[in-house]
Amino acid sequence: MIQIRLREKREVAEDTLLYVFDRPNNFSFLAGQYVSMKVIKKSFQDERGDFRSFSIASPPYKEDVLEFAMRRSESAFKKNLESLEVGEYVEITQAVGKCVFGEPDPEKGIVFLVGGVGVTPARSMLLQAEYEKRPEKFFFFNSNRYPESAPFLEEFDQLNKINIVRVYTMTDRNLPGKPWSGERERVNREMLKRYVHMDLTRCTFFIVGIGMFVQAVRDMLLGEGVSLGQIFSDDFGGVKK
Repeated sequence: MIQIRLREKREVAEDTLLYVFDRPNNFSFLAGQYVSMKVIKKSFQDERGDFRSFSIASPPYKEDVLEFAMRRSESAFKKNLESLEVGEYVEITQAVGKCVFGEPDPEKGIVFLVGGVGVTPARSMLLQAEYEKRPEKFFFFNSNRYPESAPFLEEFDQLNKINIVRVYTMTDRNLPGKPWSGERERVNREMLKRYVHMDLTRCTFFIVGIGMFVQAVRDMLLGEGVSLGQIFSDDFGGVKK
């Protein structure tokens, strides 16, 4: 296990916190990978255990920080994490995971289909793609209940060094807060075809969200002739990868 020091924590959407840690020397990872984390100082206990897996939200090119974003909850782990003071430590494993880029290919499309706080690995990957000026065409579908619950929207709007189509959709029927003029439905076949103007068999798909979201989107893609080898997924609800 590797100890990392908390540098900063701040709210980046409704009930969503970004934790910024100092990145240890020689800690390497690929955009889209995740770690298992343990909070050392524990004031709360429950039967769910001391470890959680979290995607790294920061891109590899940021050599001084490791960032993680997560929703608040009543779990002992989340409460212990939120109670940490700047300067205190957690422990993490080395990074693992297969939701990573392949070799650059200007003839291919890369499609992200993400729900809620599942946006964290997409943030790492898209920021890294911009840094590397990857040649693919990117399609970014980001589903949330309402705008105030959606992390990093302003960051995604500022991506300008890659060829990217952004699709934000809000699924709450009675949106609170500011008006919304964008998409208002769950990601579906019609929405996908409306924005992805290329052969789906020439695309790689990254799906991240709760298990039901991942399963529904995967089934939709398979129904469109996409092969399992083109689909990479991380879920937060038990769907097997």
